[in-house]
Amino acid sequence: MKNVALKVVLCLLLVLNTGLVGAADPGKGNKIYATNCEICHAADGQGTVAGAPNFKIDNNLIKPDIELFKHISSGKGMMPAFRGMLSEQDILDVISHLRNLN
Repeated sequence: MKNVALKVVLCLLLVLNTGLVGAADPGKGNKIYATNCEICHAADGQGTVAGAPNFKIDNNLIKPDIELFKHISSGKGMMPAFRGMLSEQDILDVISHLRNLN
């Protein structure tokens, strides 16, 4: 019985540890990024506006997906909140695109 319980717990941990972006579409995220983000963050993620993070060198992408999701949906610094402008799936797609920049 202990073996079964242990296997169930391990399976749950694996499922919960996979992150949010697993089901996201980086191709769709690229299009959303080009429309909404590129003006400040540049097509390659290096940033064009003072204060915009450079996704090529900064540690911004080391953050967990949920933290990036919060920053995009709620805004951060000069970046506006995209909650209500983008769906949750759209934000996940953008995060997936960001993960593929490097």
